[in-house]
Amino acid sequence: MFDKKFLDQLVESVEKLEAVSSVELVVVAGPCSGNYVDIDRQNGFLASALMLLVAVYSPWHFAPEMLLLWTVVAYVVGIMITPKLPVLRWYFTTPTRRQAQVNVAARNYFFEKRISYTRDRTGLMLYLSHFEKRGVLLTDAGIEAKVSRSVFNELEHKWTQCKSVKELEEAVLKGLEDLRDPLAEALPRAEDDVNELPNEVCLVTGGAS
Repeated sequence: MFDKKFLDQLVESVEKLEAVSSVELVVVAGPCSGNYVDIDRQNGFLASALMLLVAVYSPWHFAPEMLLLWTVVAYVVGIMITPKLPVLRWYFTTPTRRQAQVNVAARNYFFEKRISYTRDRTGLMLYLSHFEKRGVLLTDAGIEAKVSRSVFNELEHKWTQCKSVKELEEAVLKGLEDLRDPLAEALPRAEDDVNELPNEVCLVTGGAS
């Protein structure tokens, strides 16, 4: 999961942004988006196929009556190992697949966390997914009416260039800092603004269903 120091810094970033604008920023962070169970099964199949190849071509003797059992064991081991070795899931998925999973999870959490229920529809959600090394910004109608979507797209594009989680963490903090001025200018904080959504980072276990 994300570093605790980074999560604490995110809370500070939320407070600083909301201190100068009427935007209600909510951060949702999770270990991954979706379960990738199809990849686990695929690797289980590959493990069982490898087992059969070893049995057929290796010099070792495998009793015919035990071959089916060994194949099933290899399949189960392949399924069990893949979730514990994220590099296997990463290797067998495309950037497009990973980004799609993140986008779906982000939209689900946007509604689940009631981001669109603020008084002036100024909710902004930052969704971070650790395995995919991705960050997504979703905006409510009040922000969309005042701030060009390109501002958020530019940040998201920069984040896709990050090669490590540490690099993503640094880029996200810098991005939130860069958002402060344009949001304060477009949606300045009013005297009667109240904190409608939590500032603490919402930690989730996986992609919302």
